[in-house]
Amino acid sequence: MAVVWIITTGNSDFKLEKEDGFSHLRTEKNQQLKPCQKDFPRLIKGDDNLFYLPARAMGILYGDTWDTHKNYFRFPLLEEFLKFLKKPENEKKYPDRIIVVLTNQGKIFLEDSNDSRYNRSEDSPYWRDTSRLEVIFKNYFDREFGEGKVQFPFPLLEPETPKEGLDNWDSTLDLVQKEFKKWQISKDDTIIVSHQASTPAVSSAVQFVSLAKFGEKITFLIGNERDSTLTRFLEGSKYLKGIRIQEAKALLDSHDYSGVAALVKDYVKDDEETKILLNACIMWNFAKFEDFATQLKKLDKFQAVVEERTKSENWWWTAYEAAYLAVIRLDKRKDKDEVKDTVDALFHSFRAVEGVFTEWGIQQFKDHIHIKNDRPYLQTTILDDEHYFSRSKYKEKDGKQVPDNEIARLKHTLEDLKSRQKDTVFYGSTVYTLFREVRKDWKDRCKTINLFWDVNNGISEKRNKIFHQLRGLTENELFKIWEVDNFDSWKERIREFINCVSDETFEFLDKKGSDGRVASLMVKVHQELKDAIAQL
Repeated sequence: MAVVWIITTGNSDFKLEKEDGFSHLRTEKNQQLKPCQKDFPRLIKGDDNLFYLPARAMGILYGDTWDTHKNYFRFPLLEEFLKFLKKPENEKKYPDRIIVVLTNQGKIFLEDSNDSRYNRSEDSPYWRDTSRLEVIFKNYFDREFGEGKVQFPFPLLEPETPKEGLDNWDSTLDLVQKEFKKWQISKDDTIIVSHQASTPAVSSAVQFVSLAKFGEKITFLIGNERDSTLTRFLEGSKYLKGIRIQEAKALLDSHDYSGVAALVKDYVKDDEETKILLNACIMWNFAKFEDFATQLKKLDKFQAVVEERTKSENWWWTAYEAAYLAVIRLDKRKDKDEVKDTVDALFHSFRAVEGVFTEWGIQQFKDHIHIKNDRPYLQTTILDDEHYFSRSKYKEKDGKQVPDNEIARLKHTLEDLKSRQKDTVFYGSTVYTLFREVRKDWKDRCKTINLFWDVNNGISEKRNKIFHQLRGLTENELFKIWEVDNFDSWKERIREFINCVSDETFEFLDKKGSDGRVASLMVKVHQELKDAIAQL
């Protein structure tokens, strides 16, 4: 088992105490420093009183001068790391093997490039590459740790095209992943990573790839060349926790509660509020709204509001939860390029509206409803309540009185069922017909709700057709089924229909109204979970 130290290098990792001999070296190696607009006429003195130039220039000038100038070579950050590693308490983490990652973008910086980012002017990223410092770094590590510990030749990150330069986060991540795969590291090795130097893209890529490859086994050695008290080990578990929390926040935005739970499971206890909120949200995401409410009642802050919402007189509450679930399925952070869950959105939106009709009927006709295998059936005893059928109309046909409107046709069907001692499943047109008879003001409440039950290619009719087809569904097709043009109109249509049936006045499906009320409890629960995850 070995201790392996992986180090990234940057533009300021090698400096000089003195500028003695610079003029001579610059004259001697002038041609190697070209093409460069300013020709590096002098060394730069930093506020740390050390001298430097961009890393490639330093390598060109001093790469073969170790024996001559080594006494005033300085490695500010590496020296702080070395002091820290030599402390007695860090003996077990003193490196047996060192991997130093260098950068080289020489392939993509052409003399005749028309892109100012990719020419070789003094300010070009080309000059900040560390590849020409390889011999200097090797001599330094050989001197400090003994020959053979540093892996030589050093690994090089070399992009192939300007678009894949080391300031490109995606391509740099790919480069680092490929490089890591080349290294022979035992699963029993202790891994230390110092990733602060180099470009932000390289630094982040090394951080992410090392965590992905080695997980919580990793230790980060971080520091500050100006303040030695800031040099310390940071365990990978803490780093990993931070990354997982950030990933969890991103998944929260897309309401992937199972994904969030998988990321934070090691950081919350079973009886903690965050875990209970997560369990509730997972139940909600599976449309298990009763279980959702049961979980929430475990929390004092939600107990009263849940008990109020789930009272029998609030029979409509699950319809609003299903409606919000439909909205979430289609919203997907409003990214037009992201694949939408259109089939799920269709399912839950119809489940919400059809469900609220059924729940209304169960409440309205409770003396004539029985539940069998979780399905409501309308009993023919409803025929005894004549007022439901007072508007029945008949006409004569072939010497018989036949039904001439919807309520009369329903009555006729029920009478036939009664003669055969059967009941009927309580859904669809049966519910809609009775709704129109009982709620005679439905047109005043929502003039467009007739679009839902219209048998002449209405919304329900179109839904029936699409449900029997094994194919995908576009967003525009979903809107067309609901006879709207866009996402916001679709949300409003669902809300208006449910409000009409429930006789409620919720202003929105997905946020608080001006009165502070929410149609879906999940609006509050999601925000509560978001706050809880942020506190982790």
